[in-house]
Amino acid sequence: MINFVIKEDKSGQIIDQVKRVVTVITSVVLIVYIVVAAGVIGWMVWENSRAKKTTVDTSDVIKQIQDLSAKEIVIRNLADRANLVESFLGERGDSSQSAYLLGSPGNKIVSWNYVLGGAEVVSVAASQPAELKVYMDYLGEKYVQVRTEKVEWTPENGWKGIFDVTRKKGAT
Repeated sequence: MINFVIKEDKSGQIIDQVKRVVTVITSVVLIVYIVVAAGVIGWMVWENSRAKKTTVDTSDVIKQIQDLSAKEIVIRNLADRANLVESFLGERGDSSQSAYLLGSPGNKIVSWNYVLGGAEVVSVAASQPAELKVYMDYLGEKYVQVRTEKVEWTPENGWKGIFDVTRKKGAT
């Protein structure tokens, strides 16, 4: 017996099913790959833009700090200079008042060394030693302490007295 019935060829259907499965799987893998790649690229773009913004903000803050630092230096220098002027004005002496106190009619002041708050040294020329004594008494009325350093006579200048005076009377 011979069977003359043609067998159905199912190999074409199996190949079509395999092709369909392979196409679906590769399409899903491709879609997943594209979505992941788009996500990674999007994440990198977002991070890059955030880093650029942070860099710009940081450079702006650094520039502001540098500007403020320069202003602070100028302000501190001005404050230091103002303090120096204030301390000078507060500590300067009144040499004109001291000069007025040292001046006496009839006596010639040869030299005067003024020191704020310290001992002043005055050198006086006179024609007689008695004039030096009168001048020393005059200084005693104006100053707390008067000390005679030296009295000398020279042929070219005559009598000369050197006196140390300390602290004006009435001054604190």
